[in-house]
Amino acid sequence: MRGGGICSMAEVVEWEEAELAINNSTIAFNSAKWGGGVANSDGTVNVKNTIVAGNTVHAGGAGPNCDSSGTITTSYNLESGSDCGFTGTGDLQGADADLGSLQDNGGPTWTHALSADSPAINAGSCTDIAGNPVTIDQRGVLRISPCDIGAYEYVLWVYLPVVIGGATSTPEPQIHIYGRVSMEDGTGMADVGIYAGVTCMPGLAGSLVATTDQEGYYEGETDCPFGHDETMRVFAVLEGYTFVPELDCWRTYGYCPGRQTDFVAFPFPTPAAEY
Repeated sequence: MRGGGICSMAEVVEWEEAELAINNSTIAFNSAKWGGGVANSDGTVNVKNTIVAGNTVHAGGAGPNCDSSGTITTSYNLESGSDCGFTGTGDLQGADADLGSLQDNGGPTWTHALSADSPAINAGSCTDIAGNPVTIDQRGVLRISPCDIGAYEYVLWVYLPVVIGGATSTPEPQIHIYGRVSMEDGTGMADVGIYAGVTCMPGLAGSLVATTDQEGYYEGETDCPFGHDETMRVFAVLEGYTFVPELDCWRTYGYCPGRQTDFVAFPFPTPAAEY
């Protein structure tokens, strides 16, 4: 059998050369006699922003990852060996993609997730072979420039507990905002801007209250919209992306009550507005 992941072969009768394009794919942990990942017989295979890793061949076979008697053109790919000949712009050879097992990571099909230490992260291109923008990964998750190599885009899950200390007196009441921003594994996130504002819709608006320290903690004060029927929100900005808590907006009704939001994961960040 040829091509455990994918096979491209010339048309035998009229000997027409086959041409195949592989964009933003992960071809991993497959097996075949020739070309455990990709087999190319006398054709042209164009590969971009793709991981080919951990594939194997049967005894006496050739090319754990790729077996080709044709032409392979490449850019921004990662292979665990060197038999694919990935030597184009941005290509990585002999690299450990640090892939997870094939499983449900969200989206319509199963995927191999990237670990936080994968060299594929931020090493890819955000366009396909034809130069068209690639805006989502296989799951439908937003691609964030610089994009990751492969079918899976690694996106931080930011947890943002916000504790609001109430203020009910005049003049110039202040509310106390404090908490901690962390990733899913509990690691604190430094240099995250914490903003507070007195509007929820439309869009985001607010002023910087605090910036997280090396352990992810933040603490600050902001004016309370005392005496007005206002709405209030607290949100975080990191590297140009905005992270908004689920319980981020409430009315003050003439005073600023104490409030604690649920901690929140926002895995699909959108570009931040200007503040």
